[in-house]
Amino acid sequence: MEFHIGRRIAFLRRNKKENQEKIANIVGISRSHYSSLELGKRSWQKEFEEPLSKYFSVTSNYFKVQEKSDFVKRKINNLFILLLKDDLLNAKKIIESFEDPIINMEQEFEFNLLAGTFYIRINDFTKLSNLIDAYFFVFSPDDIANQLSQNVQNYFHLYRANFSAWKKNSFNQLYNWEILVKKLEGSALEKYAKLHLITALSENEKYGSALLEASNLLPKVFEEASLFSMQVLIRISGININLSQYQDSLDTLNKIEALLEKNYIAEYKGIMLQHQGYILFVMNNYEEAISTYNSSLELLEDKSRIITVLFSMIDCCVAIKDWKNMKKYLNQLKNYPVSFHQIMVINALEGEVFLHEGNFKNGKKLIKMALNYFKENNLKSNQYHLLGQLGNYYHETGDFKNSANYYNQKEMLK
Repeated sequence: MEFHIGRRIAFLRRNKKENQEKIANIVGISRSHYSSLELGKRSWQKEFEEPLSKYFSVTSNYFKVQEKSDFVKRKINNLFILLLKDDLLNAKKIIESFEDPIINMEQEFEFNLLAGTFYIRINDFTKLSNLIDAYFFVFSPDDIANQLSQNVQNYFHLYRANFSAWKKNSFNQLYNWEILVKKLEGSALEKYAKLHLITALSENEKYGSALLEASNLLPKVFEEASLFSMQVLIRISGININLSQYQDSLDTLNKIEALLEKNYIAEYKGIMLQHQGYILFVMNNYEEAISTYNSSLELLEDKSRIITVLFSMIDCCVAIKDWKNMKKYLNQLKNYPVSFHQIMVINALEGEVFLHEGNFKNGKKLIKMALNYFKENNLKSNQYHLLGQLGNYYHETGDFKNSANYYNQKEMLK
């Protein structure tokens, strides 16, 4: 796929949600002529610049082939480094510093790969969807990235790894991090890519490999009160939790606590408390777990992590049948940008609360809505739980026919 002015116009049109007929009328050509222009089959004409730049609110330079800017190149590369290091605050500052459209098309493509990564990381799915629907529909990353420089390929794999994580495609997530680690081998950035690789290995349940990668990084950071050293230890703690090695996790958390005394970082204190909360949860200390999770919420800024903590607190409430606080945490979740899958989980949980409150109409409605989604996506563990809830409800209300139906469906999932 090549870069040409027609693709740029197609992007502007889609971004403005206009049809080809309207833009063709603006420049005084037929729709078929305009369609060929977008496809690069017709030559660009200078007289198109003024009406289109006015309509799309861009300068006429946006429709001209421009050389790359060294200044823009440095900013884009800095943005890549910040995203790799999880420095979202400074990444946001760089993104906001691009006030005008980037004139060079290749650099605009590079920037949008990294902007898309940023939107995924901050859970801004509205901006991400707009970018995918308008820009990446025209400038397809899969078709373009491998034709460009090594740096652009790095940006592409960073975007793809995060996009796959968002789509819950853990295999592709791991694949792209493995490639990026290999491409950055020997550079100062390799260790940061390895941190993400460790997370991807864990999400693919390759805990042994994840622990080995993390342990290999430890000699380089041990006893250092740096951001990176705490990131490594946090991942080791998480891996140990997944392996049910809770004492090892607590030992690692103690090391983090010692490092925080030298270099206090509120976010990492919050993550440490999150891990402690989970260990308390698996030890059935639900009320203490909730208290610890609450303390972590006061420190955490990462919205995706806050969402995870709130779901964990809801799990505690389910265990002790605390429907009042469960409802409170569900309402808190609605203040955050959750995915569609998470919305369905929230619906299911809220439906359970309604059933326990006696609001059977809304309870059944929400649970059945979520159940249909889980069936369509073959999410058996979610189905199993909800089928049991519906079976219990109908049994308690004396509708034994429906109760038996849902219990039978539940048994078939075993």
